[in-house]
Amino acid sequence: MQKEVVLISFLFILLSNINEIDNDNPPVNFVVTIDWEKERPEIGSEDIYESIEETTLIILDIFKEHNIKATFLVEYDSMADMFQFEELLKRIIDDGHEIGLHFHGTDWYDYNELKTWILSGKEKAKKYDQDIVSFRAGCFVMTDDLKRILKETGFLVDLSKAPGFLGWDTEDTIYFEDNLLILPLTSTEGRYLNFYKGNMEELTTKKIEAEYDTLVMYFHNWNIVNDDLTLNTEKIEEIKNYFTFIENKYNIRYMRCKEYYEYFKWLQSFE
Repeated sequence: MQKEVVLISFLFILLSNINEIDNDNPPVNFVVTIDWEKERPEIGSEDIYESIEETTLIILDIFKEHNIKATFLVEYDSMADMFQFEELLKRIIDDGHEIGLHFHGTDWYDYNELKTWILSGKEKAKKYDQDIVSFRAGCFVMTDDLKRILKETGFLVDLSKAPGFLGWDTEDTIYFEDNLLILPLTSTEGRYLNFYKGNMEELTTKKIEAEYDTLVMYFHNWNIVNDDLTLNTEKIEEIKNYFTFIENKYNIRYMRCKEYYEYFKWLQSFE
């Protein structure tokens, strides 16, 4: 049933934009991803745990205001504690967002241990009728074992590539590796499309003017709190202003990872 819903959403996106293909302002696919974590390394798990509801609801309200459908990559420990965040996860799903898996320590375990953890994360999400197919490795650490496991366990989209970071090359080209779509973060000159360093408008403009038709951004739920756990109101306004800016200037088409997978697969069928 879930697959049919994704396909229908994908077809609706195509049909609703079919008249825009040849105009002077073609659609730009925009994949918004959130690494949803109950811990922030600089603060500690107990503190950020207390703010996760407030930050998540603020982000969801921003997304609703801008009609953004995003992919929330739930960190495994948070997935394991789903019973504590049940209402939040229901709200994320009810708002039409996709649930994916985010896992730290991908290089700490052998193949069998890692596969057990990954399958456990997928299984826990089934309680919410979620068939998880999108994944991001913590700190963008990809291994041969992990890539093999993703392919074996039904994942369709890997978001672990941060061009130029660690062992990754600098290319942010989107491509298939077997049936696994490699969807890198949008980057230029060592900067990624996120809210850490500000001035996202400049990076976005640079990529779109270079005729990129797909942008991939990420941030964390805890990006909008200060070290003392007060809300970072300036960061919240920055996020709101950014989405207003790109929507006013460009023909933005927000897509969840599953939708983008179907879209890219459809494009490849013409090659």
